[in-house]
Amino acid sequence: MPCIVAIALNPAQRRCTSLEQRPPKRPHMPFGKSPGANASPLLLERRIAPRRDTYIEATISIGFSKMPCIIRNVSDSGAKLEVAKVNAVPDRFTLNAPGHRPQLCRVVWRALKEVGVAYQD
Repeated sequence: MPCIVAIALNPAQRRCTSLEQRPPKRPHMPFGKSPGANASPLLLERRIAPRRDTYIEATISIGFSKMPCIIRNVSDSGAKLEVAKVNAVPDRFTLNAPGHRPQLCRVVWRALKEVGVAYQD
């Protein structure tokens, strides 16, 4: 805030006074934290179900054709899949992983080589 009134007694005693009372400065706090609060990085997680990192080779089934993929993480509500061509993955498909029942999936997001899916009932 600029100085509104400068009072010069002598150059060494020059000070700035304001007609308004300035609010006290708040200490800088990292993102997600506030003074006096013990915020945890887990509190910033907004997903419904926690994710578990995996490396499972699976296939995406679209009718009679299949596409290989890798399940990079999984939760109770969805998964992150690594694929060769994101554009080739349809909006809805069946995910087949060895040792698990086929799971109907809906694409929620797409990135360079990854697809986020939500499980369908």
